[in-house]
This record gives sequence, structure tokens and C-alpha cells, in this order.
Amino acid sequence: MKKEDAHLCRRWIGYCLLLGVLGAPLFAHAALVTLDFDDQTPGSYFGNMVVDGARFSPSCHMDIVAPSDGAWLSGYDDTSWAGFDRSGCLGGDWNDAYLGGAVSETDALLWMDLGGAAFDLTELYLVDPHIQIESSKGGLFHADLSDGPGMVAFSGAEWTGINGLRFRFPSDPGVPGGIDHITLNRVPEPGVIWLVGLGLLALAWSAARRRCRPR
Repeated sequence: MKKEDAHLCRRWIGYCLLLGVLGAPLFAHAALVTLDFDDQTPGSYFGNMVVDGARFSPSCHMDIVAPSDGAWLSGYDDTSWAGFDRSGCLGGDWNDAYLGGAVSETDALLWMDLGGAAFDLTELYLVDPHIQIESSKGGLFHADLSDGPGMVAFSGAEWTGINGLRFRFPSDPGVPGGIDHITLNRVPEPGVIWLVGLGLLALAWSAARRRCRPR
């Protein structure tokens, strides 16, 4: 192999290796998921439940509400949504399997996570604007009480790469609050990124060896 060819070959191999390192996060991209409750059977659930791979854990109970119930928000016309409050638990019947830490009897709590996997919160629909939202990285959102129902967008480090959300209803915990259309990005596990990177490196190395093979 000529000196010029060897130099070009080393450069080619370097480019291929760089492609493997920088390309892994691009190929192992986060998956956008929207959680709604349209396929869930309406009713009250005293315990944890899984919806589209996400765990929902109420301190008291969680309700799947259909608009036909007409009880909480007559103007919301989606198929169904999730509500939570503390009614029925003040006598001591709290959720013993609650995942969000200590249970408070002064407000209603609902914890949501992906079983330990990290995710980015993108947006969600607040059926009731009184709900306070906390992220595992210290994010805090509390809508103005004069705001009506609507979609809320989230951005910033405190809503990125989080492991859980806690919905709190402190203003009137005996009256149900609701959420719907929780849109999030599932962050790829580091092991997945490494596997994708190794695969790209193997392909790049194979291509480089073929290009640099003596003729």
C-alpha cells in the first residue's frame, strides 16, 4: 500500500470510529409516548395500576372518568381521563403500596413513573387547573387558579431525565382533580446506547477494512 493510500486509510478509519461514537445517541433516540386513559374501564381503583407501561400510584384512590359521568368537568369531551382525590380514605384506608413516599392526609397525591426508567415530560392536559405537579428533579408547576382546563408544555432540566412525577391536589383534596394526554419521551438506557455504538463501530470497522484491503 502506498504511503498516500495508508494515510487516507487511517483517516477513513478515524471517520468511521467517530461515526460510531457520535452516531449512537442519534440512533438510540428517545421514544415519544402519549399516555391517555381511553382504553381503561371507568371506575375507582384503590391501588396502583399500569397504563401503557406507566405506573400510577394514588395515595388514596384513582378514578377513570368518562365525560358521560358529567360529575367533574362537563366541558371536557374526551373519551376518558384520570382523576384522584382523598375521599373514602380519611378513615385510614390509604394505599399501602403508594410509590411516592410518605402519604399526606392533608392533600391528595398521585405518583407516576416508568418503573425506574428515565423520561422527559413534554406536555399534559390538566382537566382541573388546581393540580400541582412536582418532578423527581425538583420541578414544580402550579397553575393559576383562574386558568381553565388546557394543555401545559414543560421544558428545562428539572423536567428532563426524571424518574417520576407527583401530582398534588392541596387546595381542595376532597374534590377530584384530573389529568390526561401525558406526553413524554422515554430516555434510552445507557446500555442500549452502548450496544448501538458497538454495532456502529463494528460496521464502520468492517467497511474500513474492506476499503483499506491491499489491492
